[in-house]
Amino acid sequence: MKKIILFVVCLIIISCKEEKKETVKDLKNEKKEKQQVLKNIKDPKTVFEYIEGGDKSYGVNIDASIENLVSVSNVSLFYEKESKKTFIIIQLKEGFNENLYDKYRLVVRTFPYSTEDLRPDTIKLGRDFDSWYSNLYNHSDGINDYLYAPIGSIDAFKKVRIQFLEKNKKRFTREPIEVNDLAAR
Repeated sequence: MKKIILFVVCLIIISCKEEKKETVKDLKNEKKEKQQVLKNIKDPKTVFEYIEGGDKSYGVNIDASIENLVSVSNVSLFYEKESKKTFIIIQLKEGFNENLYDKYRLVVRTFPYSTEDLRPDTIKLGRDFDSWYSNLYNHSDGINDYLYAPIGSIDAFKKVRIQFLEKNKKRFTREPIEVNDLAAR
């Protein structure tokens, strides 16, 4: 009798392990299928659709970091037609460190091709760039993490400078990332 009970218990355990293996395998397959679907979004409508599957091949590939806080591999722009806003999209090489949320803000300086595209307050200050300050917003496509921020409505820039502002000390990171000739999709 003990042998029969032991045999039944062993069968149940083996069955559960095989079921668990199938569940893990199914989840991995679902994730791969979802990523394939997302990678093929031909006309993304929102910044999130763009991050999750839009074509970023026209962005600028770079190998840079902002004071060892984040490592960046690609910078692109996305113009969201419905909101009429341009977003800068910064692809990170590594996962996003959530400890940065409370300590830093994203600062993006945009240098348009024409000074006529500058904001009126910038023109009054005599600058050739607009400054955009934003909290850190992070989104993932399931493979990479991205920082993104709205930067007005102009969809092409001669140069873009990206850095962080340390909130408590009101200090900018010393070495910004610069990208030339950046245009939105």
